[in-house]
Amino acid sequence: MIGIGPLDHQIIGVDQSIKSHINESYQGFIDNIPPYLYDKSLVICEVRNSKCLDLPKMRQLASGGWCFWNPLGKIETIDALDFIVALSPDRRHNRLYIQATELLLNRIVIENYLRIATAHLLLKQGGCLLHSGGFIHDGLAWLFVGISGAGKTTLTKIAHEGGATILSDDINVLFRDTEGQFLATPVPFAGEFGRQHNMKRDASGGIPVGGVYRIEKSDRLSIKPLATVSQHVTLLSNMPFVNNIPEFTDDVDTVVSALADRHPLQTLQFSKEMQFDELADGLEKSRMEQQHAA
Repeated sequence: MIGIGPLDHQIIGVDQSIKSHINESYQGFIDNIPPYLYDKSLVICEVRNSKCLDLPKMRQLASGGWCFWNPLGKIETIDALDFIVALSPDRRHNRLYIQATELLLNRIVIENYLRIATAHLLLKQGGCLLHSGGFIHDGLAWLFVGISGAGKTTLTKIAHEGGATILSDDINVLFRDTEGQFLATPVPFAGEFGRQHNMKRDASGGIPVGGVYRIEKSDRLSIKPLATVSQHVTLLSNMPFVNNIPEFTDDVDTVVSALADRHPLQTLQFSKEMQFDELADGLEKSRMEQQHAA
């Protein structure tokens, strides 16, 4: 069982060697609790050979609410694709079609499935998968979005060297508690910074979000307000796998509005030579100012 935020993903239809490989790859995020003890958190993915799927069958499943995905885009042939992610109508009884079992030894295959299924299910629960860097400091989660090269990995390194707990430098999970508060938790997804050996699923159930920032490189630290429209555009563009699906438009807009309302985005300009203490002080100051303004 791979724990990601409030979800527990079970991969079935693979032999013991593949299970062992998955467990090793996602060490720190593996639970060995029997599936029948899970309730709303359980998400099952059955691995099947691609020979079980053809275009007519795929269209038939799609007409019944199934959703198909491959990193190459529109699926016009089956044989040429190494794998296809198939999400069931409830997004909890999914399939991963592969050309050969050996492909599961390539972490990107399982990881693509986990990211896609997690993004869809979080959206149904009022949360999202956010393309961002993030860390935990003083009991709060701080998240940073930006275009490629904006500095997500650089900020992650600064935070890591300063002793903060890293969430991810690439993509993060945001979900809601019973009061609608946004929470984050470390995830097994990483970019250039890589997964740290001590990263693991948070046992507390989630860390309250302290703030979300759009980052830009500069020669000094500066935090400024961001126009409401820019906040919404920034969040929307950083919600992969769901932000370009027409039938999800209303759900995506609801999450974007809720997140921007609770944590108005600000522009964070920073220098790569900045010390973590300076960053942490600036973030806490901006959070207190936002609370006072509210």
